[in-house]
Amino acid sequence: MAEVGQFFVAPVTVTTMKRNAAKALRPKRLVNTYTCRLVDFSENDPTPPYAILSHRWVLGEEVSYQDYLESRPETKKKLGYRKIQYACREARTDGFDYIWIDSICINQGNHDEVARNINGMYSFYQHSEVCYAYLTDVYYKPNDGFADSLVARMWSSGWFQRGWTLQELVAPRNVLFFSAGWEGIGCKRLLKFGISRLTGIPPAVLDGSRPIEDINIQERMTWCAGRQTTRPPDLAYCLMGILGVSMTPDDSEDARMAFKRLQIALVQSYPDRFTEFKGDDIYTMLLSQNMRTRVQSSYNESSMLHCHQHPYPRSQAPASQKVGSPQSGLMNPDIKYAVIAPTSVPPRFTGHPVSQAEIAPSAGILETNDNPLSLPPFSAQTITGSGPVSEHSYLQGPFSDVVLSVIQDTLSQSRL
Repeated sequence: MAEVGQFFVAPVTVTTMKRNAAKALRPKRLVNTYTCRLVDFSENDPTPPYAILSHRWVLGEEVSYQDYLESRPETKKKLGYRKIQYACREARTDGFDYIWIDSICINQGNHDEVARNINGMYSFYQHSEVCYAYLTDVYYKPNDGFADSLVARMWSSGWFQRGWTLQELVAPRNVLFFSAGWEGIGCKRLLKFGISRLTGIPPAVLDGSRPIEDINIQERMTWCAGRQTTRPPDLAYCLMGILGVSMTPDDSEDARMAFKRLQIALVQSYPDRFTEFKGDDIYTMLLSQNMRTRVQSSYNESSMLHCHQHPYPRSQAPASQKVGSPQSGLMNPDIKYAVIAPTSVPPRFTGHPVSQAEIAPSAGILETNDNPLSLPPFSAQTITGSGPVSEHSYLQGPFSDVVLSVIQDTLSQSRL
């Protein structure tokens, strides 16, 4: 999820999220992909199959729940409004009547609703039929080969460096990546080795063949190393779903306090598994454990981003990424989480740009200016507030001092 606005101050509540529970959390407000209208479902109503959008929020260009209801002319000029329309079109093309989009499906003025949605976010993405990851800083150049122009540029996208997009990458069974112009780039399973190199997440977790329960809790926390959030405490909140705990967001706390509460949540939920935590270990461990290997890999593989080559053209995942090996220093996991079972990718998605024939409106859909099936093409000029992100952008953010010390120590021991 992108940044979800201001949280409210409330007492700490800690619960364990049972992902395999019969009543898993699902969104109760969706967008109808035919009409682009919001539809509310009661708690007793079953949630229909739905697609879900993952995206970075663009400052000043997003459409809120209230904006969408009022539907003013200035709202329809925003980038976020067109993004909603294109997402609806993609979902409808894939045969889905509904899609969940955080910016308009969460009423930011309702604190209880915001808290519920934040705590249910992992479950929302996990139970979606498909997730569309929209990369606003990846542009298609017609004169380049497809693989060179989109897949290679994908690795430097800021989408991979945001905190909330971590669970949006891991939780869904299917993730389809789209460029700024809504050209299809590829799917999570086909790109799993490159994504693994970039994020540190094992390929088997990405393709669903290995349940997240098999991954040590500490290792899961390192997946957000180098990621950034607009609000520092969100770096702890965005890990709740990955770690399987729930706590009430508090907009009065800083990042260190948020991580302390996250540690309390973990210890209370799994007391027999977290006796090794001491003091503020969870706060610093995020960047200290396994960061050396990832920083070293970033420098060794930096040419991959500059020369636009796929990091895994034919090879398998490196042995250094095998979790639980004696060399990794990680404990063997024993905490049970629900298996994210793989399902088939929508048949039409081939990893190539979608032709106009494939997105042509079907009979019965009115051609209006608001119809997502009759939209002008996106162009680089329409995308504002975002751009390519350097492979060294992990030097920014609230943990930059920790990262820099690790980098300096790593380089002093290497021959780079």
